[in-house]
Amino acid sequence: MWKVAQRLTAKPVKFGTITAEILAMAVRDDHYKDVRERIMAFSDALTEELTELAEAGCPVIQMEEPQIHMLAARGATDGPVTPDFLVDVFNNTVKGLGEKCEVWCHTCWGNPSQQRMFDEVQKRPLD
Repeated sequence: MWKVAQRLTAKPVKFGTITAEILAMAVRDDHYKDVRERIMAFSDALTEELTELAEAGCPVIQMEEPQIHMLAARGATDGPVTPDFLVDVFNNTVKGLGEKCEVWCHTCWGNPSQQRMFDEVQKRPLD
C-alpha cells in the first residue's frame, strides 16, 4: 500500500499503524492464555512488518495511539499491563527502525485529562 501511495507523489509518504496493544485487545484470542504474551506476539509481528516497510524505502513510520497515556489517566500502575510493560512493547515494536527511517509517535489523547471520557474531570495532583 505504501509503495502505491509513494508512486503517486514526489513528496515523501509516511505510513501509520496502530500499536500492538490496540491490536491485541481488538481480536478474539483462543491461543494465548496471557494478555502480555498476546501483546508481545503482536509487537513481534509488527516489528517484522515495519522493518520490511522501512527497508522498502518508507521514510517515516508513525505509531498511532500507544496506550500508555490511558493507563496514566486511569491511574493504572499495576496489573498485567503496566506503564513499564507498554514502554517495553513500544521499544520492541520499533527496535532497529530508527536506523532505517524516522519513527514518529502520535496520540490524539496526549492530554487525557482534557478528554471528557470519565464522569469526573481528571486532575493531576499538584504535589
